[in-house]
Amino acid sequence: AVALPSATIREHLAFLSQAGVHPTHLIPKSCALSAWPKRGRIGSAQGPTGILEVGGTGCDLIVVEDGEAVFSRKISFGAAGLTKEMAGVLMTEQGQVSLTAAEAATVKRSVGIPPAEAAGLGMRGVSGMQIFSLIRGSLERLAVETERSIAFYSESSEQAAVNELFLVGGGAHLKG
Repeated sequence: AVALPSATIREHLAFLSQAGVHPTHLIPKSCALSAWPKRGRIGSAQGPTGILEVGGTGCDLIVVEDGEAVFSRKISFGAAGLTKEMAGVLMTEQGQVSLTAAEAATVKRSVGIPPAEAAGLGMRGVSGMQIFSLIRGSLERLAVETERSIAFYSESSEQAAVNELFLVGGGAHLKG
């Protein structure tokens, strides 16, 4: 089950109905994600497990303990925003350039977070360092917010510290 705008949910339900599948329940994303460790699909550590769902428009951090979501927080970082940042204005030997949204999406899918030493990425002579400079701030904010959220949970809970974090969602496939 997924939590989306109601129009999107209706589209998916219509598609499933055409396939002969008739769902009986729609549940919140945090409940759906918390079922994974309970069923043994992810997580091997004892104690709380963190799940960071990286979506196109935002992230959801969920801490799961004994198959139950015990903490949930939205983090304002989305893979679509990263694509938009990659299309920012850069200076190259050819002068001022910017990648189109399609070119930025291609770089994101094929290269991901480019290593600093990456030379031209095949897109108008833009280097890996230049792309990284455009997206570094957002990636650092995601890391800091994730760390702060886990620290908040650990400090305010009597449970053990979170020692595993799983990335899921479309944005989790970002290379690097």
